[in-house]
Amino acid sequence: MLIISVITFLASLLILFIIGFLFFRNQSIKFSKENDYLKNRIIDLNEKTRIIDGIDFLNKETSNHKDLCNSIRIISNSECVIITEMDKMNGSFKPKTFSSSEELNLESFNSEFNQDNTLAIITGSTGNSKIYDKIKDSDLFPNWFSEIKFKYVIAIPMLNRLETNACVYVFFDGHQEFKLLEYKLESIGKLISFYNRIKSGNLETNKDNIAFSNVFSNNQKNSEEASFFELDDNLELLKFKDKEISLSNSEYLIIKNLIQKNGQVLLYEEIEKILWPDNQNINKSAMRLHIFRIREKANNLTNNLDIIKTSRGKGVFLDINIL
Repeated sequence: MLIISVITFLASLLILFIIGFLFFRNQSIKFSKENDYLKNRIIDLNEKTRIIDGIDFLNKETSNHKDLCNSIRIISNSECVIITEMDKMNGSFKPKTFSSSEELNLESFNSEFNQDNTLAIITGSTGNSKIYDKIKDSDLFPNWFSEIKFKYVIAIPMLNRLETNACVYVFFDGHQEFKLLEYKLESIGKLISFYNRIKSGNLETNKDNIAFSNVFSNNQKNSEEASFFELDDNLELLKFKDKEISLSNSEYLIIKNLIQKNGQVLLYEEIEKILWPDNQNINKSAMRLHIFRIREKANNLTNNLDIIKTSRGKGVFLDINIL
């Protein structure tokens, strides 16, 4: 009888221990998630504040690549920013402008040519921004990178519709969390979009009206999962719920027209007019690649909801039933 009582007592203690362990484990997981959320929100708010600070350097009438370099250094807290411009005659990229705490002789930096297949060539041909590691990705760097002290570099294309006309290099020294670098990449992309709109003559753009305007929403859904697209006309950003992604100027124009169609098909002929308004040198392969990139960005933004669909032989449309 005594043995049974002891076993029962020990079993009860074990059960209480397991319950207590599971409770505190769940509380710890919940606290960790809340802590990560708060940390990400703080980073997000800090990066948005930096964007406003960087925009202060971009005067609408006199802004140039030098001002853009300075602005990028401000918002990214980076060691050095270099813009390489493309030579339309041979497709090479030559360093032209920089912002750095140290003096650089850009004339001594060699151009990057197509046959080199180095970073500016890769960035220009793909049209994608990316974070690179000095050690892991060293085979992609041009020789003059050895003149820069860095551990990570962000490469971002500057696009004029479909064409890359420049590549921006942003160098970081010291330890950087990859998540923070991703935030910085997004912030730099927003600033470049703002700069491009200034240079394109959009004088309505200013830091006081940088806000998202909800231009497409499905008000028929009232559940917690109700979704919406928001398009920032100033910074050329697409936002979905609590996420956002930078668009090139041509991507922005296509998305804007898709939204205005409100679920109707945006014809391929209409997309051609967006990309080639002068109706010259139309490249259907480039158009298909552009549509692929837009769909890829939308899927990354919406966790693969496949919102942008194709109508065979006609064009693309927004599947508003998903939203």
